[in-house]
Amino acid sequence: MYCAVVGCGLAGLGAAHALVKRGAKVVLFDLFPIGEKPGGVEAALLHPYPGKKGIRSRYAHDALNKSLALINLAEAALGRKVALRNGIIRKGWVPNESAHDLEPFEQDVLITSGVTVFLRAYLKGLFAAMPTCEFVQGKLENEDDFDQVLYALGSGFIPWNLSGVEYVKGQVLIVKEHRKEMRSIIGSGHISPLEEPGLAQIGATYEHIQDDQPNLEEAKKYLAPRINTFLPALDSWEIVDCRSCLRVCHQGSYLPIIKRISPQKVIFTGLGSRGLLYHALYGEYAAQELLASL
Repeated sequence: MYCAVVGCGLAGLGAAHALVKRGAKVVLFDLFPIGEKPGGVEAALLHPYPGKKGIRSRYAHDALNKSLALINLAEAALGRKVALRNGIIRKGWVPNESAHDLEPFEQDVLITSGVTVFLRAYLKGLFAAMPTCEFVQGKLENEDDFDQVLYALGSGFIPWNLSGVEYVKGQVLIVKEHRKEMRSIIGSGHISPLEEPGLAQIGATYEHIQDDQPNLEEAKKYLAPRINTFLPALDSWEIVDCRSCLRVCHQGSYLPIIKRISPQKVIFTGLGSRGLLYHALYGEYAAQELLASL
């Protein structure tokens, strides 16, 4: 099968890997170089307990293991680490369940399965792990050149009117790091060390505003009262940059959306803030949907 995958973020590369593994020839399309989309976050947190209540996500075991397997492949392809595997501290949280990957950490909880992933490096590494996969920087001009086309659109506006889709603006601040602990912390927001020494990412906003332009003052206004509950006051951090993207979310659900919209086209979207957790597992589901047309 000859497949086009439009979008080279987590969804697109997760699905592309699943297709290549099943013997498909894949061409990736994106307007930007892999891992270089403007406004993209620098780090993402992989663990099974996202959300305010910290309830273990559905399919978390399989999803986590499949995502970790792709991270391993990316690291092998690049010959260097693309993630910190030292767990994630969750502040002010009392788990509603006991689990092997939850340990007391001072007055908080350490999610030992938690991984901080440096997204730019990870996406580049995952592409490098698929040497038979071609990349075209630009638009897909002719769908009919391919047997199947997957639109893997995790951010920005979808050019189809899909039911159950909402858009959420997420902003993060890049700051000078002055902690000694190189580990991600989650509270009513999060802080994550970045691959570049001396920098960290603070986030993220969850704004129901349909634009993707960074707004430093609005980001600070949103994040300050949340961050100040478990970190030094936001005003004490030296802010280097403000980044923003418009996430596609599945309204009323945190599970991604895979939908066939024609005999030739499938959409893979709605990953929201759990994209890193689900991109590998649902990438396989998307590949299965494409191959089912044979």
